[in-house]
Amino acid sequence: MMSTKAIVWLLLAFLIQSKAESEWRCPNPDCHCTFEPTSTENTWWCYHKKPSGQSASPRVETLPILLENGSVHNEPSPNYQIGRSDPEEESLIPLKICFDKAENTLDIDCSHFSIANVSHLNSSVFNSLPQLNLVNSKPISVYLKLCPFPGGESFQSFLQILNVTNVESLTITNSAGNITLSPSYFDGIPYVKSISLESNSGLTELPADLFKETLDLKYLTLRGNKITQLDVNVFRHLKKLKTLDLGNNQISELDPRIFQNLTSLKDLNIDHNRLVNLTRALFTNVPNLVTLDISGIKMSVLESGVFDDLVKLKILHAHKTQFQTFPADLFSKTKELQEIKIFYHKGSLVKLPSALFSNLPNLKKVDIRQTSIEELPFDLFWNSTKLATLSLTGHRKLKTITSELFRDCKELTILDLSDNGFESLPENVFGFLEKLTELNLNGNRLEKITEHMFDGIIKLEKLYLNKNKLKVIGPTSFDFLRELIEIDLSHNMLTFDTDFSYSPLKSCVNLETMQLSHNWISKIYEDWRISFTRLQLLDLTWNNFTIIHDVLHSIVSRDMTMDLSNNQISVVELENLEFVAEQQEDYDQVPNKIILSENPIACNCSNYDLFLFFNKKMSHKVYNMIRIDTPKMILCKDSPYENRSLKSVNPETLRCPNEQCPLSCKCTFAPYYSRMTVDCSSANLTEMPQNLPVLYKNSRVSNIELILSNNSIRELTKNVSKEYARLVTDLDLSDNQVSNGEEFIRRLLKLEKLDLSGNQLGSLSEEFVNLTLASNISSLFLSGNPWQCDCGITELFTFILDRPDIVKDSNKIMCNGNPLNGMSTDYFCPTLNPYFIASITLGSLGVLFGLLVFLYYKFEREIKVWLFAHNWLLCWVSEEDIDHDKEYDAFVCYSEEDYRFVVKTLIPELDKTYKVCHHHRNFIGGSSIADQIYKSVHKSRRTVIVLTEHFVKSYWGMEEFRTAYAQAAKDKCPRIIVIIYKEVPPQESMADEMKSYLNTYTYIKWGEKNNNWFWRQLHYAMPHRSVKTLTNNMAVTKYNLGMNGIGYNNHDTTVLFSPDEKENQPGHYATQIMKKGLLMINDEFLSNDEYCVFVLTICSRDLVVYYGDTIFI
Repeated sequence: MMSTKAIVWLLLAFLIQSKAESEWRCPNPDCHCTFEPTSTENTWWCYHKKPSGQSASPRVETLPILLENGSVHNEPSPNYQIGRSDPEEESLIPLKICFDKAENTLDIDCSHFSIANVSHLNSSVFNSLPQLNLVNSKPISVYLKLCPFPGGESFQSFLQILNVTNVESLTITNSAGNITLSPSYFDGIPYVKSISLESNSGLTELPADLFKETLDLKYLTLRGNKITQLDVNVFRHLKKLKTLDLGNNQISELDPRIFQNLTSLKDLNIDHNRLVNLTRALFTNVPNLVTLDISGIKMSVLESGVFDDLVKLKILHAHKTQFQTFPADLFSKTKELQEIKIFYHKGSLVKLPSALFSNLPNLKKVDIRQTSIEELPFDLFWNSTKLATLSLTGHRKLKTITSELFRDCKELTILDLSDNGFESLPENVFGFLEKLTELNLNGNRLEKITEHMFDGIIKLEKLYLNKNKLKVIGPTSFDFLRELIEIDLSHNMLTFDTDFSYSPLKSCVNLETMQLSHNWISKIYEDWRISFTRLQLLDLTWNNFTIIHDVLHSIVSRDMTMDLSNNQISVVELENLEFVAEQQEDYDQVPNKIILSENPIACNCSNYDLFLFFNKKMSHKVYNMIRIDTPKMILCKDSPYENRSLKSVNPETLRCPNEQCPLSCKCTFAPYYSRMTVDCSSANLTEMPQNLPVLYKNSRVSNIELILSNNSIRELTKNVSKEYARLVTDLDLSDNQVSNGEEFIRRLLKLEKLDLSGNQLGSLSEEFVNLTLASNISSLFLSGNPWQCDCGITELFTFILDRPDIVKDSNKIMCNGNPLNGMSTDYFCPTLNPYFIASITLGSLGVLFGLLVFLYYKFEREIKVWLFAHNWLLCWVSEEDIDHDKEYDAFVCYSEEDYRFVVKTLIPELDKTYKVCHHHRNFIGGSSIADQIYKSVHKSRRTVIVLTEHFVKSYWGMEEFRTAYAQAAKDKCPRIIVIIYKEVPPQESMADEMKSYLNTYTYIKWGEKNNNWFWRQLHYAMPHRSVKTLTNNMAVTKYNLGMNGIGYNNHDTTVLFSPDEKENQPGHYATQIMKKGLLMINDEFLSNDEYCVFVLTICSRDLVVYYGDTIFI
């Protein structure tokens, strides 16, 4: 059963539908209407029978669709088929009526009617309109498009058909046929405020009292009709009218009384009529006029004082007129004038009167174009101090202007002087224009930009100098244009050839657009790359480029386009592009775009990096940084790649000979691997070459493969160049006389492959293994050496078993003719029978124990050193016992860039307590740096590393660290103190052993705000001198402070002297002297024999004596 609520809703829907249908039912039997409501508008489609004799044509019913921008688009209705065959339907013509609810506008569109339909139907079509019943308190705007003028005595009868009562705006456009309006046509719509009758070809005249009842009318547009004359009284009732547009009609004369009573009129357009005369009387009745457009009229002369009554006039337009001259006082009374536009096509004007635009205090914009003017009066704009925009273009006979022309134009921001005949401009001609932001000198005949032409215009942002004959620009001509963001110098004859690497634009650091096409430029200047951070477009097409040097990577701007098309470029250098790209942050960015179309690119080693780029062989960061486009395929012109595309050249196989090479060696460069191969094999060398080639042309190599096989080299030459440490990754020393390989690994920091086969190595040290493991070496060759097959080969045996991935020829390393990796340690280092060993041990223990006791008392210090080195019984051993022979407490290592901190802050503090060594004070000039580093580390109890980013980049700094690291490993105790000064260097910049050390041991960080804690940590880390008479937990009590004596007491220690006090006599304290003694003495004490004898007698052992700064134990 249907619920009561459902029945109510159905009844309500039926009533609403019935009411809606009654609101738009078509009363004429010759038409029928359909209703299509939406949320924003209601649309009615009314179909009318075609006139008899017209052929039927397919019809498309369209539905209104509201677009995002608020406009309405008609789409075919889904419920209506195209080209129906129903004869009745084919004989209908649609009329669209649309009511916009939000805008309260009613649009009637007759565009579906042909001209024949309109002529036949005329106003009768409106008799078939549905009654819409749009009674609303809000005023409605009515638009009729391509519809016939509603007939009848008044427009009110048309509105009655629609049942529309309150109209505020009426527009009728593009109506065909003859139109005759009665004087009462607009009666009955007294509240209308805007009437627009536009482009109605049949409208030729207006009756005298047409607007007698539209007293509230403010906007009247009669543009684009065929009106030839106007009755003198046609506008007399429109006292509230503000805008009157009579433009583009055929009016030849206006009666001076035509504008009577239009005292509120502000905007008047009489442009493009056939007027031949304008008089002052015409404007007498419109004293409040603000805008006047007289463009396109046929007059050649304006009478003096014609605008004198327009004291409020602000805008005057006079396009396409034929004026030959102007009265000198034309604007003498129009002091409110703000804008003047005067365009000429026939070039009839040859002269402007003196001071024509002067003394206009509110003038802001002047636009005068295409005249035959040959000169401009120097006082043309004087005292018009608010002028902001000035266009003087198209005056081909104007050769120059005076330097005083812009004297009072201090507010000018835009100046257009394009398409004139300027051949030169005076110096400082723009000096008064301090606020100028845009200057256009395009299309003149300038040949030179002088040094001071643009002085004064410091706020200029846009400068157009294209299509001149420029050959020379002074080196400082643009120095004051620091705010410039766009410049156009295209279509000139510029070379920019200077003695400097910067162009005349060097100071324009805010440039975003540079148009330099069609010149003679052959170089990309540095300022374009490294100074212009905002550059977006650099157009260098049609210039004289033959080579693009390796500069594209240094372009600091991003998302920039550099167009180099149609030049003569044969070489594009990109050697450093990938290196620079790798330094960039890995984030998405729009790459710079380089266009190389229509250039004769060479296909050889000179363009290797370009081949890499096109073959996608570079890092992905490169393609985030730069994009090279060739819209047209570039073909090679030279063999062996002739007529092949650039992408067909395989960069991996290119080998380029290098002329710079050590004597007796051959060098080739593999650009794909950035590797220089230096082959000095079989060259009878006894030493390694001092210098290695590090450049191929202008490109620095990334690594060097050095082949020194089959020579007589014994060691790494001490004075070889730094390139060894920085670049050598592969070193082939096979078949030489090397007996110790540690130095090669220690000093060649980048070494990855080392071949020491066929040399004189007899054993492998532990240091060699540690250095190898801490280095970058991944391939090591050791076969063919005379290895000693005894216990000394154990280190090598363990190494090749543990790291066969490093020792590539482990199966070729022989021990007594057998492969070492197939042996056991018992073969070359046999062990004795365990029972025999036990018996020998038991028999020897007694002898050994007695010997140890004897040796301990005789060689106590030497034994403690040995125990400390092996981390045994450390409670018996102090560090001082181990380091007694070391000269310095600390060796300070630092980079030259941190000299001030070390010498001014760190060392002075350490010198107070410790004996410190550092290379500025203790290194001997002329001696080997490596030897002195080694000696300093071994003579010092600690090595203090001042770790900064400069230190990790320093070759000798890292050498000092490695030496100290090796010594600490050997002594098996921490001897390195790392001080972080400033910030911890980036991990990627540190060597592996440095990163390993920092991950294992703590470091001390310098802090400028809390350096007391820093010094406490540092002193704690420094060596502590062990004073035998003091213990770590000494509790000190101070007695009898006097000039000559001090006494201390500590659990088992009594220290006393005070010769001046009786209670401290020797006998009094004799019983308190226990195990140890600490004596602090001065000169007076030494003069007291009784004290000296007493103390030395009872403290003959374990006595520590302090005398001044000296300690005697």
